[in-house]
Amino acid sequence: MRYVFIFIGLILFFLTTPVQAVDYAVSPLLIEHDIAPRDMFEETIKISNTTSRPLRLYPTVNAITLGDEGDIKTFVPASMSGTATSVTSWIAVTRAVQEIAPGESIKIAVTIKISPDAVAGNYYAFVGFAEGDNRDQAEALAEKGLAPGVVVRFKLEEKRNEYLRLKHFVIPRFVLIGRSAEVTYDIENVGSVALIPGGEIIFYNSSGLEVTSLPVNSENYSIAPATTKTFTSPIPELGLIGRRKAFVNIKYGISERANVYDTVYFNVIPIALALSLFFATLGISVILTIMIHKRRLRPNGVDTEEEVPLYIRTGQRGNNKDHDINLKK
Repeated sequence: MRYVFIFIGLILFFLTTPVQAVDYAVSPLLIEHDIAPRDMFEETIKISNTTSRPLRLYPTVNAITLGDEGDIKTFVPASMSGTATSVTSWIAVTRAVQEIAPGESIKIAVTIKISPDAVAGNYYAFVGFAEGDNRDQAEALAEKGLAPGVVVRFKLEEKRNEYLRLKHFVIPRFVLIGRSAEVTYDIENVGSVALIPGGEIIFYNSSGLEVTSLPVNSENYSIAPATTKTFTSPIPELGLIGRRKAFVNIKYGISERANVYDTVYFNVIPIALALSLFFATLGISVILTIMIHKRRLRPNGVDTEEEVPLYIRTGQRGNNKDHDINLKK
């Protein structure tokens, strides 16, 4: 609908411009492009002399602003400063005076080179062809809106970086039947725009059959850029004892949809069995500890690791000592 308003505004503008209605015609009325940094385009503008006299026209380029209904509100002189947002610096057209004989037409080449530093937004320019004795006079007429020409429209979409990362997806290794347990997952936004993740966590039994599922981010929480959000959900009833698998599928994206996946395995056991296993393990540990300790003791209760003195006799005929053992007896 906005394009319709622009087109109507251009028609009204040129119909109310005396120079355009009487002397010469310029076409097309509108040139538009969806652009990206470093884009290049070649366009052609046709000028027809509908008068009985020769014309001397000076090409000009001005940035303009449009009203809500597509009418031209203001003209801004050409500038080469700030090429990131200066639409006039992206448009190249000859500055030489254009002489057109009565009843003839010429074509003017327009080269468009988008700055590599261009920022997102809508840009409008007016390539005008004003008649005058010199360039200064012609440019003054163009800036007052008293010259026909072509409106150029550029639209540069904002580059959006949409990227979520699943940092952790955790479920307890053992989930007790009858006791509450939670699944925890951390989602980090490493992109440039806030995102609302969605998706589901699907639980499977040991046969690979789906048991139940949970929604991801059921409250539609929005994660801002460079932040991490921790989500927790109670694990639903998963049936009797056995091994289980949890598969998380996180969906996100505004302009482009993407997915993040992860899988964890865990076991479901009754609480009575878990307690029995605990106490059995504890009892076995105590018994083994006692047995090992007894093996380290002699029958008379002396520790086998007690040090026993060793004496060395000096010479073969030395005097017997109390600790010597006489093997001759």
